[in-house]
Amino acid sequence: MLSEIDELVKTAYDLQNFSTRVYDTDANREAGDCLFERFAAIPGPEVEFQGGDVRNIVATCRAGSR
Repeated sequence: MLSEIDELVKTAYDLQNFSTRVYDTDANREAGDCLFERFAAIPGPEVEFQGGDVRNIVATCRAGSR
């Protein structure tokens, strides 16, 4: 469990280091890609971008997937 908490802290730290996360900027898209990759690396959830240009990240955990 400590490694999962460490990963959350690392993710928050990495996100604060993007120059901005203002919608429709390159840095915002890079931050979204970073989050997508981190979620996709977790065994179990299905990860997808949703919302067209808005690119919301949705990670769905199915019952019994973890």
